[in-house]
Amino acid sequence: MLSTKQPLSGSLLARKQHPGGLSDCLIDFVPYSAKGYIHSLDRCRQSGVNRVLLHPLNSVAVGVVAEALKRGWGSLRFFYDAIEPSLIPPAGVQPNNGEDVDVRLLFIPDAEKLSSVLSAYFDQPCRIIAPITEHYYKRRSIFVITIPKSGTHLLFQLLSDFDILTGDFSTGELAPQHWYCAISRNTHTDAYSFLHELSHHKNEGYSHPLFSSAILFMYRNPLDIVVSEMNHCRRIDRSALAHFVRHLSPDDLLLKMIEHRGLAGGSPFIKTIRDSIALYTPWLSLPNVIPLSFEELVGTKGGGSHDEQIRTIWSLQLKLHIPGRPERYGALIFDEHSKTFHEGKINSHRRAFRPEHWQAFKALPQDFMHDLGYDINDEFNDGYVPRFVGDFRRRLVAFPRAEPDSDGFLPHEVIGDQLYTYKGYFVANVRRRFWAVPQGAGPVDLRRDAEILGLYTASSFDKLKSILDRDPLSDGELCETISATPLSNVFQVDPPPPELFFEDYKGFNIVQFDGNYFAIPQNLGPVDLQWDDVTTLKGIVAAESIEGLRQFIDDQSADVEG
Repeated sequence: MLSTKQPLSGSLLARKQHPGGLSDCLIDFVPYSAKGYIHSLDRCRQSGVNRVLLHPLNSVAVGVVAEALKRGWGSLRFFYDAIEPSLIPPAGVQPNNGEDVDVRLLFIPDAEKLSSVLSAYFDQPCRIIAPITEHYYKRRSIFVITIPKSGTHLLFQLLSDFDILTGDFSTGELAPQHWYCAISRNTHTDAYSFLHELSHHKNEGYSHPLFSSAILFMYRNPLDIVVSEMNHCRRIDRSALAHFVRHLSPDDLLLKMIEHRGLAGGSPFIKTIRDSIALYTPWLSLPNVIPLSFEELVGTKGGGSHDEQIRTIWSLQLKLHIPGRPERYGALIFDEHSKTFHEGKINSHRRAFRPEHWQAFKALPQDFMHDLGYDINDEFNDGYVPRFVGDFRRRLVAFPRAEPDSDGFLPHEVIGDQLYTYKGYFVANVRRRFWAVPQGAGPVDLRRDAEILGLYTASSFDKLKSILDRDPLSDGELCETISATPLSNVFQVDPPPPELFFEDYKGFNIVQFDGNYFAIPQNLGPVDLQWDDVTTLKGIVAAESIEGLRQFIDDQSADVEG
């Protein structure tokens, strides 16, 4: 338990932040060690930061203060708003009584608790340094669902800028730092098609990983969707439907797409715009869905609002634990070279709709508009956003709980860091795979002990159980939870965090990690050795001894000077 001066509500957290504005906000994620925080804090210090809030004040926070004093950073002033019991604050570290601060350092290694604290900042741009946890974007996968013509490629561009890679779910396995489609390789998966697909799975797809992952759901004003769909369907080079509608004028085609009166020679359009949108709105009911509207994300280049765009990107960074400045991501997102790009602006219906189109659209039941936060009578001006944007931004990402099956197993997505026993094995979900090792064989380093006798792995619990049933080490044992034994006592998941040995040694930082030493060029910026593939990062050199690494750097420097 932590003692606090007063409850840390969202409003209080926000009040203690320096009102630097959207352009100054950033978040960084670092290894949970004093040295991990100190490097990020140094970059903030060099940009003029001097008032630092520690939340909570614990042993790691005390280490940060000691390291800052050791480096002579006397200009920094440290405050705290919560403190571990029995901990005595270091000299000069003061309780925060409502003073503005420039940066907040969060010392919360628990993933769920950190995400909860970060939610207090959805509407409050600021500077934050937080630890890398299981919720870090490089340790999780996500799903993407988009209504057709809602700005899919705008979202693709943002995910690329976030350094989240495109995944292939056809193998049935997920990889961290990748995004996936719910079905096949098409993001346009409506809820009804998805449920129909799951009806062929065991337990009707109850344990599908989509339900345990964050889902980005892209939507747009249906008035603009139908116009964009009409423009797309008329392009011979983009849509086969163009062959069926080439005899229609744009106005006639738009009218038919709104009210579905049929086309000569058969109707490729089987639903009204209302029926098409209504297939997607059930996604909003899932607690792990993050709704995103085209209007809030497109920015000023698309007729939207810069502030709305940055606030939405900021909230995504907090929910998905993505480092960086939202201002930078916002500058990169607009892609005019997409294959399906037509105009990329909000309110395109204002130029395309004629009186007959308005009449036909108003004749439709308006539930599909209201479900997404739009209304036919809204004033669709520049900068318009649907009315639920703020609520959706502030909505926490939550995952449903599940009951054990007949063998005592929970579906894999809700196991987290729990350890189980089954037929003489320890069983756990580690990095989206399922592992079993004979009881008494741990701790097992999953990166190095792949050939250990009795170590099994599979992509699902069902597959792993089938393997263990064929090679049981004990009879008649159902799955049981081992709550008293930490997962790390059996499965070694991560090596200890990197440790800095030399900072700025001839342009390199020398770091010890996982039994080796690494020379990292300072111009690379932040590098996460635990998760980044260093073989793809130019200039990083590894050696077994620090002397050999320094000799290599010295030789390089001599060559340059010569």
